[in-house]
Amino acid sequence: MQMGINPGTLGSIAIIGAGHAGTEAAFALRLHGFDGSITLINGEDALPYQRPPLSKSFLQRGLSTPLRSPDAFVSAKIDVVRARVREIDQTRLALLLDRGDEIRCDHVVLALGAQPNRLAVAEGLNLANLNDLQSAERLRGALPHARRVAIIGAGFIGMELAAAVVALGKQVVIVDRAARVLERATSRDVSRYLGDRHRLRGAKIILDVGVTDIRRHSSLGCVLTLSNGVQIDADLVVEAVGVTPRLELAKQADLRTGIGIIVDRDLLTSDPRISAIGDCAQFAPCEGSRAIVLTSVQNSADQARHVAKRLAGVRTSYFAVPWFWSDQADDKLQIVGLVPQCADRVVRRSKNDRSFSIFSFQNDLLASVETLNSPAEHVIARRLLGASVPIRPQQAEDPKFDLASLLRAPSQAAKN
Repeated sequence: MQMGINPGTLGSIAIIGAGHAGTEAAFALRLHGFDGSITLINGEDALPYQRPPLSKSFLQRGLSTPLRSPDAFVSAKIDVVRARVREIDQTRLALLLDRGDEIRCDHVVLALGAQPNRLAVAEGLNLANLNDLQSAERLRGALPHARRVAIIGAGFIGMELAAAVVALGKQVVIVDRAARVLERATSRDVSRYLGDRHRLRGAKIILDVGVTDIRRHSSLGCVLTLSNGVQIDADLVVEAVGVTPRLELAKQADLRTGIGIIVDRDLLTSDPRISAIGDCAQFAPCEGSRAIVLTSVQNSADQARHVAKRLAGVRTSYFAVPWFWSDQADDKLQIVGLVPQCADRVVRRSKNDRSFSIFSFQNDLLASVETLNSPAEHVIARRLLGASVPIRPQQAEDPKFDLASLLRAPSQAAKN
């Protein structure tokens, strides 16, 4: 484990990025007793806001939800700077801003987030996406003028967006080169269920095809040509083909990077004066595991709180069981753990056809739990995985078996 600067010597901390990770880190520093100066550098011309609603309720109601009130930043003595960092001067640990001035500090936290991927065939077309609040506002402004909406990408953002747009009375077609919706994040049972639910609501889903050409025929409208030769005429096209961590600043500062900014168990980069958290950080979730990047609010908040504790003098290695959620119309998907591609799975069903859970096991150990419309079971699953409580597939599959009993008396319940 690297050793950074002694927390007692830190007089100033600069956080680059004011999304969930950066904002949480700033307030957590105060919560854990850091009394030096905190500068939160926000590259957007808006106070920090919640991003998950942008693909859902924001499109219908147009209201953004702030992460904290303006008064909260003042009360916590967090200086919010609306500028972009164009360069990190490592020699002096100075942040050079695009407006011409600089910020000196004792430690830097990179909370740079991720940016939407772009399709090569869409270059120059300026298609709609959900990169930030401004792009979400542009998409919301365009929707009233569109009858047919094409969404490229059947991941979480694409499917959440589809549900919101269908609810607005639009014709929606979703296109993805994957064999099933949410292929990278969910098991086949969950994928099949949600795909069927979207079709019942009226969305058309075309899978196993790529987009080979996009030609604009009006200010918004386009014709999409698919790899199977089919053409789709749409009044509005939205790109939702995943995201890539923002690495430009890290590379400029000669930090180690891979698919993200590489950090150790303390979330320190190759320069111990610089930490990285959230959607831009590449880390190993547990000892000996493959290093990954997790783009989730939970991961951003957990890592932010860990770094804040460390910078305030509390020494612990980062560990947290990842969990995610996705609201798609009236279906709520919640996942704890990382769903393995190859696993032994059992389905735990309830009397309600729309409520069930998928338990995935690897080497007889519980790896993940996906729950549909079953929040109470998700909470139990998080506790089971968080405490590494043993559970047998037969217990998970039996709806009469009380999962909570494993938490009350793990050793005794495992024998039942």
